[in-house]
Amino acid sequence: MRVEAYKNNNLDEWEGEYNNLYVKGFPIGTTENELIDEFGKYGLVKKVFVKPGKDFGFVQFSDYKEAEKCMIESRKNTFRGYKLTIELYEKSKQRKFTKTAKSGASSD
Repeated sequence: MRVEAYKNNNLDEWEGEYNNLYVKGFPIGTTENELIDEFGKYGLVKKVFVKPGKDFGFVQFSDYKEAEKCMIESRKNTFRGYKLTIELYEKSKQRKFTKTAKSGASSD
């Protein structure tokens, strides 16, 4: 499986609409390749970023359906004996847009 490694730490460049997952709780020292192997069973992994020395990172799937499948199915699994926290990652621009759209309701 060909996977683009996300190496330059610029999270704003992540593409896609709701196909990015924030993953927390894996052992420090976990590699991007280990996450690719783990999450690849849920769909095509496009990018992975692991924060060095931390227990969190990001996984980007090719589309939102694969990310959703991962979130649902991985809840019942562990990774190397650890229960992971997996959440949808929204870029800050998307969060701001969502909040603006929700708060922009008419008060007529």
